[in-house]
Amino acid sequence: MVKTVIHKLMVAALMLVALWACSKVDVESRWSGEAMSFGLYVPKSVSKVDESTFVDGTTLPSGSSFGVYAFYQEGVIDSGTPAEWADGGWTPNFMYNEQVTFDGENYNYSPLRYWPANDENTISFWAYYPYSAYAEDNSKALKFYSSSARNEAYSSSCNALPVVEYTVNTDPAKQVDILFDSFGNKNKTYSNCSTPGIVNFNFRHALSLVELEITAANGSLPAGATISITALTLTSVKNHGICLAPDASIASASAAEAYWTGVDNVVNMTLESTSTSTKLVLMPQALAEDGSTGHSLVHLSMKYDIVFPAAHDPSQTLSYKDNDVDAYLWKDDTDPDPAVDNSYGVKRWLPGRRYVYRIEAGLERIEFSEVTEASWTSEWPTP
Repeated sequence: MVKTVIHKLMVAALMLVALWACSKVDVESRWSGEAMSFGLYVPKSVSKVDESTFVDGTTLPSGSSFGVYAFYQEGVIDSGTPAEWADGGWTPNFMYNEQVTFDGENYNYSPLRYWPANDENTISFWAYYPYSAYAEDNSKALKFYSSSARNEAYSSSCNALPVVEYTVNTDPAKQVDILFDSFGNKNKTYSNCSTPGIVNFNFRHALSLVELEITAANGSLPAGATISITALTLTSVKNHGICLAPDASIASASAAEAYWTGVDNVVNMTLESTSTSTKLVLMPQALAEDGSTGHSLVHLSMKYDIVFPAAHDPSQTLSYKDNDVDAYLWKDDTDPDPAVDNSYGVKRWLPGRRYVYRIEAGLERIEFSEVTEASWTSEWPTP
């Protein structure tokens, strides 16, 4: 009899420990038997040099992971009125920086969380990507704060969503594509998800993609010629900014313009490469103008090689190395993304937009013309 009582007490204690992290409410009949599952949508965009966090499509790369915050909202049971998200009124007490990993088919996390059994108790979700970019002690490039004052790191006791600070790496090979959920998953229950029980995050690219390409001008190179960028430097680029509302919409140009504030810290970025295209994930910013020249302060210096078969022997190649390009990043044509108001032109990089700068290279042909001849003289000159 004593053993039976002890056994029952141990089981009850284990149940309380398992449920304590999920809620502050009583354990009986508050949680359903339905585990939470996650899905994902990412707008199609190319965005990173290092493909470990490269996002180009509607799913994440296999093996990558994102962080999730979930805010539990307790309603009045059987009232018929679900609890609703209130800015500044909820804490991430249900999930705090929970790591969710994509294995190529499923989004996995541990330990599993379960949906409330009552529709009056709701949960709101927000997420960011990649999980590796952020550390709770704010020791990495992606930092979360409790307020716009940025004097206290975000924690499980903070209200509402974090204020974000980010610094783009000056080494293009180490730049990371940062994405934030659009925060559409508010006041969720098991039944009101589009697919019951599954939370589908809608990630948006928070940075600008700047792509530098070099191509052959029409008819300017011999057959079989190849061009490759060997080195480039981008000068006077700002790489630091603050996002006060990472859940805000960036669908319009005006909203995107205000997405990052306090963009500063002018740096130069240098990359060694052997390709024809280089992708940089950069802080959205206005490209400041040099008042003395009328050009942008952002300047591109590039070196490239041209290799082509020798005409007299195609098995051999000729190489023209270390050709130079120096250009300011103004463009006369319209913005490549029609969703962007062209009144901003290309003097501003907006979040979630792709800007392609194409440079045409070629060789000057060797030609012959104006061949002349001297007339024969009637006799050889006298020695």
